[in-house]
Amino acid sequence: MIRIGLVALAFLTAVPAAAKTPVDLLLALAVDVSRSVDNEEARLQRQG
Repeated sequence: MIRIGLVALAFLTAVPAAAKTPVDLLLALAVDVSRSVDNEEARLQRQG
């Protein structure tokens, strides 16, 4: 539980510093947890 608190604290203290710097990139990360992608399709997606 302490580890989660430390990670949250580190994130919250880093956000204001990063928000002061203008950027032209928006990054979105997503994870498919539905198990709808089989191993062959996952391999194909990783290879591009």
